Amino acid sequence: MLRRLCLLFHRYAGLFMAVWLVLIGLTGSIIVFNPELQAWLDPPPAIAERPLPELDPATLTQRAQELVPQAAFNSLVLQRKRGEPFIAFAEPRVGGSIEKPSELGFSALYLDPYTGDEVGRQASQDSS
Repeated sequence: MLRRLCLLFHRYAGLFMAVWLVLIGLTGSIIVFNPELQAWLDPPPAIAERPLPELDPATLTQRAQELVPQAAFNSLVLQRKRGEPFIAFAEPRVGGSIEKPSELGFSALYLDPYTGDEVGRQASQDSS
């Protein structure tokens, strides 16, 4: 009787775990394509090409810091395609006279690579 009960428990626990592991595996494999999905669902604005030279990443990062002083830009997309904006990923600035970092409301700032002007922001993916 006990053997039968253990066998029954083992069978259904295994089936439950198999379904759970397949679900985790499928959703986890989607995360690999997050940049492509993000670009498909929320594409960055298009930038018209100009005869001007593009600004270097350091200048564009400094421009982003001037536009949003309460943000820290620690991650950049350096390999862009033609017609795409410069993307600087933002985090709330911590330290200095700021006791608690403020919520930015966006996770990336799009800049025109020719002028350094802001052309858009990527909405924050935080659900809190």
